[in-house]
Amino acid sequence: MICRLCLKDSASIASVVKLFHNSDLNIIEGLEVARLIKKYLEIEVTHDDVISTMICTECHGHLKEFHKFRRNVEERQCTLRSDFLQIQVKEETTNLIASNNGNDCDRIIPDTWGMEEDAPDYQMDIAKSELDEEKAENDQPIFLQTSDMNTNSAVDKGIFPNDNDLTGALKTNEMDTLLQYAQLLKEIHKLKIDIRSRDETNQNLIISLTEELVALRHEVKKQKVVFPPEEDTSLLPPMPFYSFEDFKIFDGKISLEDDMRVQLKSLILRLGGKDMPSFMKMAIKSIISDEMAVGLTWRGTPEKPSIQEFATFKIIKDICQTKYKNATIADINRVCQQHVVHAKDRVGKKLKKKEMALSI
Repeated sequence: MICRLCLKDSASIASVVKLFHNSDLNIIEGLEVARLIKKYLEIEVTHDDVISTMICTECHGHLKEFHKFRRNVEERQCTLRSDFLQIQVKEETTNLIASNNGNDCDRIIPDTWGMEEDAPDYQMDIAKSELDEEKAENDQPIFLQTSDMNTNSAVDKGIFPNDNDLTGALKTNEMDTLLQYAQLLKEIHKLKIDIRSRDETNQNLIISLTEELVALRHEVKKQKVVFPPEEDTSLLPPMPFYSFEDFKIFDGKISLEDDMRVQLKSLILRLGGKDMPSFMKMAIKSIISDEMAVGLTWRGTPEKPSIQEFATFKIIKDICQTKYKNATIADINRVCQQHVVHAKDRVGKKLKKKEMALSI
């Protein structure tokens, strides 16, 4: 490979900067260098560039120095414009004050104001018309009477402001406008610097996060995640049992076949339950249905066998004792006994729900 800018061979280059390389932690920095190359040198380097996708450190240093130089010039020029504007504002303000010392702001009073009270009606109408126009321009109320048709009396009575008032108003307005304009430009310049600083901070943050992400990705690749094998239940028949005969055959095999017994224990251990009673009920119901439990008792009768005589029940009890260390045998037996006794009630509730669903 060669340097994309100076075309030096990589063999003669001490180190290089790769612009597009997935294994490089500084991915964002490489993209930024490619952007500067396009901006300043008008050379567009893409990730599949046939010439080269790297530059030497010497060219990289020149590029960074020029970028730094350009930004420094921009900042100094902004400061210069701001300072120059302040000087210009001061000069314009001084010139404005000097120019307003003359009679530039003198008001011209219409000649019709010098007429006597006995002037003809049409002259009076003309005078009133001119005064109305003057009133609209100055947006000041003028109450004109024939006795006021005199220049000095009009000024004295406040119908028109005097020359000093007009000059002072113009000075104040012009100075305020220029000073506000200068202040606004200073704030804009300050805002630009602040935005540029924030952009640099955000860019550094992005680079840091990208480096962490790449490092984390490499770390994840090194880790070998081993998932536990899925539980094998191929030796177990479909459960729960609804037929007593099927359950009796299954219970006999559990006592003889170790593999089947191991699968049954694994199945029971995976059951949930917030406490011992709920776990016992779920374990029994996962193997024996309520319909079949109706035909069982706790102590046993000539018509109904006892649940305690089955090997499956003993396995459930052993697992429960292992899982819940504080549970006693008496507690476990009490839960199992209640479950068998109330099996008929549970079946009755199920039938009622079905009947209600069918009636709807």
